[in-house]
Amino acid sequence: MTELSSTLLSDYSKLSEDDIVRCEMPADIAEKCLKFCQTFVGGSWNNAKSSSEITIKRISGGLANLMVHVHLNESVAKETNFVYCKEPSDVAIKFYSEKHLNFDSTDSGRFNELNILTITSQNGISPTIYGIASDGFVQSFYQHEQFRAKHQQDGKLLQKLAKQIARFHYLQVPINKTANLYIKQISKMIESAKINCPEIDLINELPLKTLKSHDLQTEFTYLMNVVEKLNSPIVFAHNDFRSSNILVTDSSEVLLVDFETNSYGPRCFDLATFFTEWGREQLFVSTGLALPDDDVLSIFLKLYIHEVDQIVPGYSKDEKNSLQAHVKETKIMFLVNLLFYTAFMLQMMESLVPSVPFDGHKKMLTVELTYQLYMKIKEELLSDGTLSK
Repeated sequence: MTELSSTLLSDYSKLSEDDIVRCEMPADIAEKCLKFCQTFVGGSWNNAKSSSEITIKRISGGLANLMVHVHLNESVAKETNFVYCKEPSDVAIKFYSEKHLNFDSTDSGRFNELNILTITSQNGISPTIYGIASDGFVQSFYQHEQFRAKHQQDGKLLQKLAKQIARFHYLQVPINKTANLYIKQISKMIESAKINCPEIDLINELPLKTLKSHDLQTEFTYLMNVVEKLNSPIVFAHNDFRSSNILVTDSSEVLLVDFETNSYGPRCFDLATFFTEWGREQLFVSTGLALPDDDVLSIFLKLYIHEVDQIVPGYSKDEKNSLQAHVKETKIMFLVNLLFYTAFMLQMMESLVPSVPFDGHKKMLTVELTYQLYMKIKEELLSDGTLSK
C-alpha cells in the first residue's frame, strides 16, 4: 500500500485546527462584524461607537468560509433589546467565500442554504440564526467541541446525535427533490479531472497500481447500480455529516452546522459518513480507516431507528427499515463515501489550505491510497455477502 508519508495526507495531518483554514481575515473585518451585529441583533450592540468596542476571534475548523466569534465588550452601555429578552453578548458570524461544490444547477447561489439555515434553526437542530445577508449570517455562539472519538463513547451524546440527524432527515425542505444529486457528483468530478488536471497523466508514471488496474468511471457505474438496486428510502441528507459539522456545547447540547451540500439522497449516506471517522481524532489521516464491525454500527443505528420511529410511527415494523437493512445500506454507503473522497481529491487543482503547497505527485499518491482503501473494503463486502459477486 502507498506510504502515508508520501501523500498530501501526511502534510495535512501535521496541521493544527487553527491551520486548517483557507480564507484570510480582511482588514475591515471588525467594521463588518459590528455592522452585522447592529443590524441583526440590535439593542446594546447599537451603543458600540466603533469596532474597538467589540472583540473578534477566528473560529477554527472551517475550510471554505471565514467564521468568527464576536464579543460585545463589557464597557458598552446595556439597554433592553425589544426582540431578544436574553440579548446575546457573544455571536458567531460566517462570511461566505467560493463553494467547493455546486452540484445543483437549480441552486441560485446560497439561496438553498439560507432556507435550510432558517428551518434548522427554528427546529432546534442548528444554532439560532439572528440574521442573514447576501455575504454571510449571524448566529448564536456556543463554547463547544467537535464530535470526536471521546464523544462517540458517550451513550447520551450518541442518542442526542441520533435524534438530531433523524429530525434533520425528515424535514420538509423547499429544494430540488431529485435524488442522488450529491452521489452523482462523483462521476462529474472524475470527468473534470480527466479534462482539467494534468496530474492525471502521472497514473502511468508513478506506482499507482490501483488507479491503473481499476477504471474510476467504470467503478462509479458499478456502484451506482448497487445503490439503485438497494432502493433505499430517500431523505433530506446533510452530505457532510462529520465531526467538524457536529457541535457538542458546554451544556451537552448537540447541534448540526454547515448546510452547503444538503440534498435529497439515501438515508444511510450520512450515517456512513459519520462512521468514516469512527474512533479517529485527526481529520486528514487515512491510515487505520476501516469499516467498523456490525456490533459498532448497530449501536448508533438502533438509536437512529428509535428516533425515526418517533417521527414516523411504525417505521421499525417495516422490514425495509429493519436493523439489518440499515447495516447493509450503511456498509454500501461507506464505500460510496470512499469513492467520493477519491474523486474529490483527483479533481483538486489547488491545495485545501494555503499553508500546504499544492503538489501534483503527492495528490496522485493520496488518490491512490484512498482508492486502495475503497477496493479493500469492497472486497470485504463481497466476502461477507453485503455485495453480490
